[in-house]
Amino acid sequence: CRHIHMTPADAEQFSVKDKEMVKVRCGGERGLIFDQVLIRVNNAYALEMHVDTDESNASMVKNGDMLEIVR
Repeated sequence: CRHIHMTPADAEQFSVKDKEMVKVRCGGERGLIFDQVLIRVNNAYALEMHVDTDESNASMVKNGDMLEIVR
């Protein structure tokens, strides 16, 4: 299941809450929107999105790419 780890401060900044489902837009050559991305909030987390290897390869998303949470 694709998901985003973030701290409570990150969640407040992005106006999301733990266990919320969001969409995430990635640009680039194969721009697309990932649907049904689960938000996971915990003080121990660093801000990062986890996606399946096949999805990241197909979308050409790489470590360090900036993505956008969309409503």
